[in-house]
Amino acid sequence: MIDAMKQWLKEKPQSGEEAVVLNNIITGTGRSGTTFLAHVFLNAGKDIGTENVNGIGHGGNPTGGGLEMPAFAKINTKMMHGFRDKIPEQMAEEFKSEMIQNWPEYIKDPRYCLTWPVWETLGIRPKHVFICMRDPSPTEKSVKSGTDWNMDNPYRLYRKAYGLLTYLLKNDISYTLVLYPRIGIDKDYTNKTLGEFIADPWEAVQRTWDGSMMHF
Repeated sequence: MIDAMKQWLKEKPQSGEEAVVLNNIITGTGRSGTTFLAHVFLNAGKDIGTENVNGIGHGGNPTGGGLEMPAFAKINTKMMHGFRDKIPEQMAEEFKSEMIQNWPEYIKDPRYCLTWPVWETLGIRPKHVFICMRDPSPTEKSVKSGTDWNMDNPYRLYRKAYGLLTYLLKNDISYTLVLYPRIGIDKDYTNKTLGEFIADPWEAVQRTWDGSMMHF
């Protein structure tokens, strides 16, 4: 097994040699406006890989959550579980066939904050990352009341988000910090933050926003 892993590492593509298959990633700690932002891009006519807005907050989704592309969320969930006893290189070898595919223009998944090392192992880097942010107090309240996550230490979420930001800075990957709920209620901020990506950001936000999205 060790010899096989060494050989695979020797032959694996270096960063930049693989075709870029991740375009725009929407991620964050969770409970930080990722679903809202994905919904905004959907309402602006962007391809997010799913249009099941009726699934927001229903089924296995937490309050107000959803819009993850099932295939992307599934593989990231497997990676999260794999961290218990595997290194990123092992998981990249195991999931490579699922990782190399044509992903949509925008993909939302908070799990990417944790799983990016596996994607990086294969040189699969996003072109741009939206990191959704929110004040810690309402984020933690939302985690505790709106989800069934087993979070003994919510500060682990912030540590992972910080680690992702460090990774982006080290590799000159462009990113946008998006503050929630300001992105839904401040027209000037919305247009300045999303104007590069959407022709009329405020119109898309107004079509998406409603008071129920303010859990806290």
